[in-house]
Amino acid sequence: MSRNRYVGDYHLADSLDERGKIRTDVEYVGDRYSFTEGPETVRRAKRKALILCTAGWLLYIGAMILPSAAMRALWTAVPFAFTGVPLALLTGTAAEIFPRKERFEHRYADRIENRWPAASAFTVILAGISLAGEGVNLLLGKEMKGGDALFAACAAGLILVGILAHRTRRSLRCEKAR
Repeated sequence: MSRNRYVGDYHLADSLDERGKIRTDVEYVGDRYSFTEGPETVRRAKRKALILCTAGWLLYIGAMILPSAAMRALWTAVPFAFTGVPLALLTGTAAEIFPRKERFEHRYADRIENRWPAASAFTVILAGISLAGEGVNLLLGKEMKGGDALFAACAAGLILVGILAHRTRRSLRCEKAR
């Protein structure tokens, strides 16, 4: 397995600068990719991706603002803490998607096609485990605090964000440009 699977997509070109020193420029020679949907659909999907990521971070942080029994239980706090990882991957991918026009590089197409669906699915799974853990806290009769209702609402909101982000992947499909 290659460490850099896109190394064949680039070519190094040497040239002399005005002072006579050798300068190496990197030139992309690989296949170009484009979105399969129309420009208006892609534009809406890009905007929706950024809005979903922003809402996801607001929900993630909002769930931890008030003290709650959920953040004191290991089976609830750990999955919720790890929800930040796929949320960060979603945000990074959305930031990469937004400036892309037609005919972009292979590595960006792979990130859009592979990272976006996986990160959105893990957001749903981890937030769902946290919400289920909150239900376990309730069944065990733990003393619920005022922040538990906020935690449950934010975890449910994160599940919704993950589902909507996963549905957005259809509008962001990529293929080799013709």
